[in-house]
Amino acid sequence: MIARNFRWRYGEIDMVAMKGKTLVFVEVKGGNDPSKIRQKMDSSKLRKIQFTAHRFLKFHRLDFENIRYDFIEIVGKKIVHHEGIHP
Repeated sequence: MIARNFRWRYGEIDMVAMKGKTLVFVEVKGGNDPSKIRQKMDSSKLRKIQFTAHRFLKFHRLDFENIRYDFIEIVGKKIVHHEGIHP
């Protein structure tokens, strides 16, 4: 893991990690209703994460070849990892 809870005035990213040469920005959401959790991860939220990721990259010089945006949903004790989310 490279960073957790990176924040700036217009957004935040829950986790930043590296998998091989891919830089991964991760959004984590939890709750009791999976459909409501997934509704929170819409194209507007993804754009906000992408905008914040670009800001993160201005502060951190990292060696990577690709960028990926992931979404982790937590419902009770169940964790589902969605790799490579798109709007």
